[in-house]
Order: sequence, then C-alpha cells, then structure tokens
Amino acid sequence: MEGATVEVGTRLQDLMKAVRLLKQRSAQHSAVPLGSIGMLMRIDRLESGCHSRELAVSTALDPSTVSRAVAALVAQGLVAREPDPHDGRATVLILTPAGRAALDEATQWYGEVLGRALDGWTPGEVASFSAALHRFTTAIEAPSHEPPSHGTPSPGTPSPRTPSHEIPARETPSHKITENAS
Repeated sequence: MEGATVEVGTRLQDLMKAVRLLKQRSAQHSAVPLGSIGMLMRIDRLESGCHSRELAVSTALDPSTVSRAVAALVAQGLVAREPDPHDGRATVLILTPAGRAALDEATQWYGEVLGRALDGWTPGEVASFSAALHRFTTAIEAPSHEPPSHGTPSPGTPSPRTPSHEIPARETPSHKITENAS
C-alpha cells in the first residue's frame, strides 16, 4: 500500500498545481477571486442567508479570515448584510444582484473549464471520479486526520476529534487556508 500512497501523494500535488492554475486563469476572467466564488456559492446555498460563523465552519476557515473575506465581498457590492429575521441582534449574509451575476459568470466559466478537462470521459468515468474524489475529501476532512494533541487541553477546549459542527463558533479551531496555499 505504501507505493500506492506515494502515487496518490504525487497525484494530489498535481491536483494542487491544477487548482493554482485555475485560480490564475480565473483571475484573468473575473474580478472575483476563485476562493471568493466558493464563499458566494456557500452563501447562496442557504435561501435565508447565512451567518459568518456558519460560513467559517462550512469553509473550514478561521473566523477572522472569513470576516476579512466577507468585508471585501460587501465592499465590492457582491454580498449584503441583512438583519436576521430570527435574531434582531445578528445579521445574515445574502447575495446582491451583482453577487448573483458574478456567481453565475464564474459558474459558467468553471463549468466550461471542467467540461473541456472531462471531454472524452465516459459518464461512468466522470461518476466514478466524482465519487472517489468525494470519498477522498470526506476522509481528509474527518477529524481523525488531525494531528495528535500534545498535552492536556485547557478546560472548554474542544477535543481534536470533535466534529466542527459540534463546536460552538467561538471555539472553532483555526484551519487557515489562504488563496496562496499550496
């Protein structure tokens, strides 16, 4: 299995290179960075909008990183903050019409790029690849893949094996992933 693991590691490096290339190419076609498009997609998935803390958990990003990204999206007019209908003290994030247009444009471009990359693949190959990629990313995201904790955590600190959806927002572990991550 060791040889197979090395091969998968090599393919993973190839995948990260491809993602970097996608980011570079997307910057040439859109004023909105590819990482921001991912945030727009996540905001759009919830009909009633989403809270910043939900966005941080769903993207596995540090809340401060999400806060800066959201501030940039608001400044660009792509996202708006509206009062939460269930909690007047909170706000929810929603796409603006400009945000919707940017998301639609990026989705079309991304679909065309993926379509060209998968040209010549059978529907079965695409389905198998998608299923295997989903299985792989789900396994990587599982808490059991976090590095072992050294020492005893302080009171109120979540266990490294605590799923992120069970950790209150103020205790969400830092998982900084930046646009320049390789």
